[in-house]
Amino acid sequence: MNQDEMLTLYGSLWQNREWRSLEEMIDSIQQEWLDQNTHPRLRKTPDEKFIISIERVTGSTLPKDDQRKLVLFLSALYRQTFFNN
Repeated sequence: MNQDEMLTLYGSLWQNREWRSLEEMIDSIQQEWLDQNTHPRLRKTPDEKFIISIERVTGSTLPKDDQRKLVLFLSALYRQTFFNN
């Protein structure tokens, strides 16, 4: 899957969000997982935020093949972000 396709697929899950590059989108996803925009007392763990992001993908109307691509992408990104694999 190329970068433009990933931007389009992931972007289709969000209204009023747009990224100019894959790097910008990845930064946004990582920031969301770290829950940096939430008050500290209300923050969820990165694991909880990851599960929420996967549920958003699998609960979408995207075709199953596109959902699978996004889940694999998010899983790889999560491992890279938090486990350096």
